[in-house]
Amino acid sequence: MTTFDIVTETVTRRLPISTLPGTVFTWSATGSAVLLIDEQQTRRINLTDGSAAALPFGVHFPIWKATGDRILYQFFRENLTQNTIAIADSDGTNFTAVLDSPSQFDQLWWGNKEQYAIVYDGGSNPPQYQRLLISSKQLVPLGPGSGGGRFSPSGSLFLANGIDDNTVFVANIETGTIQPISTPTLVTKSVWDSNESFLAYTTTNTLIRVSAISGAEEDLASSITLADDEYILGLAEQSLVVSNGTAVRVLRQ
Repeated sequence: MTTFDIVTETVTRRLPISTLPGTVFTWSATGSAVLLIDEQQTRRINLTDGSAAALPFGVHFPIWKATGDRILYQFFRENLTQNTIAIADSDGTNFTAVLDSPSQFDQLWWGNKEQYAIVYDGGSNPPQYQRLLISSKQLVPLGPGSGGGRFSPSGSLFLANGIDDNTVFVANIETGTIQPISTPTLVTKSVWDSNESFLAYTTTNTLIRVSAISGAEEDLASSITLADDEYILGLAEQSLVVSNGTAVRVLRQ
């Protein structure tokens, strides 16, 4: 496994850790550890010394707490009918069950508002986003959608794909209120620009800035073509749009 500094464009560390094809990497916000998730197991890798700890079998979709010391995940085994969402230390110890559900959720998100999480149930009719109120251990319907989402930097707002093609909406994580966005776009082609706005690549090949509060839009660049495997990246002080091998930098508000 190799870590790479995107600013200096240099390799910072190489660790002799084997991975399977299709392994998913989830980096902690502190940058000190990473979760490696494959079909066989989930491992926590300490990036300082390369030490590894295997999480218990049955851990699915682990996501980091903002402080990097705990994770939220699903615990599910094929011979059991119950799916459990739990919180534990990042090595899988000291776990606490948050919610038992007969559904196995397809996606989980946990932002900086740590008392809330978002789950997505693609098997419900219609497919549904739900708010998980961690302190009261309750699920509250948020709205139908097609999966995918991103928290704002503060964790107060959540950008999600709508149920219809190329539609998105913004949800207030505390109140559950929803702001639909009219311009056709996708979450995978969007990135938060501030706590109250995000950049989006539209189906008309235009880069826009959208207010998550009012839905107002500002055109930033036109004639941009993003292929299916090209995305808008959110960096520390700017966003980077890679299009046809050319990078367009947009300073954050």
